[in-house]
Amino acid sequence: MVRTYKRKTERAKIDEEANNNAIKDVKETKIPIRQAASKHGIHVNTLRYRLNKIRSLENTSSEQNIINNPQKHIFTVEQAESLASYILKCSKLHFGLTLKQTRRLAFKYAQKLELKIPPSWNKNKHAEIDWLYNFRKRHPSMSLRKPENTSAARSYGFSKHAVNEFYDLLGSVLEQKRFSPTRIFNIDETGISTVMSMPKILANKNQRQVGQFVSAERETFLKGAPLGSLSNKSGWMTGDLFVKVLQHIQSHTNSSKDHPILLLMDNHESHISVNAIEFCRSNGITCLSFTPHTSHNLQPLDVSVYGPFKAKLKTAFSDWHTYNVGKTLTIYNVLELSKLAFYPSFTASNIISGFQKPGISPFNRLAFNDEDFD
Repeated sequence: MVRTYKRKTERAKIDEEANNNAIKDVKETKIPIRQAASKHGIHVNTLRYRLNKIRSLENTSSEQNIINNPQKHIFTVEQAESLASYILKCSKLHFGLTLKQTRRLAFKYAQKLELKIPPSWNKNKHAEIDWLYNFRKRHPSMSLRKPENTSAARSYGFSKHAVNEFYDLLGSVLEQKRFSPTRIFNIDETGISTVMSMPKILANKNQRQVGQFVSAERETFLKGAPLGSLSNKSGWMTGDLFVKVLQHIQSHTNSSKDHPILLLMDNHESHISVNAIEFCRSNGITCLSFTPHTSHNLQPLDVSVYGPFKAKLKTAFSDWHTYNVGKTLTIYNVLELSKLAFYPSFTASNIISGFQKPGISPFNRLAFNDEDFD
């Protein structure tokens, strides 16, 4: 469709000021529609159409929007501003949304507000591209930006500027909310396959190639072994599963608006669903993202927990193959084996070290020196 059509004639152009005055007369002085239309030089059908549109809306801000602009909008002015503000905030916190993600977010937002949406939105589970075009046009401060290439970002991501940017955000949150060390948490996902690289073994020095029995197939880890673990059919973190994770965290921390917690995490797409955002706001969970490509040095789980966990898991897998020759290790065996590696790795000392070493708790901007950025 033509999005930037320019009128070529003044034909059928409506005097908006006269139309607004006519609407005001009908609503306030209760004069008949025909009389008001005649008084202000407006076609009676145009005035009746505008009045019917206004009467069908409950929100006064939407009413004013329809008076000034007859085009139908999905969101009210306040709702659209809230959505735009959130999108820009996501970008600032390194959760930048793509056009596709923004359209999905708009659909879920409209669903949450129980707004009337076009059938195509329900069919495709996202807003149409024309809606996004007009939405961006109404919010000129929002522009489409291209991020760095992944290779360059990985090479230069862990920089003094990126780390200081995270420290600025963390310091601001700690100063504002005064979180104690016991109210700061870190969450992250890590994958487990039924084929793990094997630990080093002793073999003949002259042997050219050293083999070790492993599982015949690569399968995705579906369920966690430790008590209280959650799972889904795909084995990947999704928006719905992440809400369950948040519910799990809330139930164990008793977080609330009066007793909040700080949750540190990366900028994975599943972390920014509407349901997750609403749950966090309602239950006193403040989320803070690590700057892109810095989590390997800043995230507590990556710093001191996942390393020991994966090392112990490799040993557990190797032991299983040693005592189950000829058998295939499946995702159901992973349950038990990961449990063997989990408890010796997720220890208090490892977790405390993970928060202390990158300067998260206690807060320390000098945790890294210039040599760490070379």
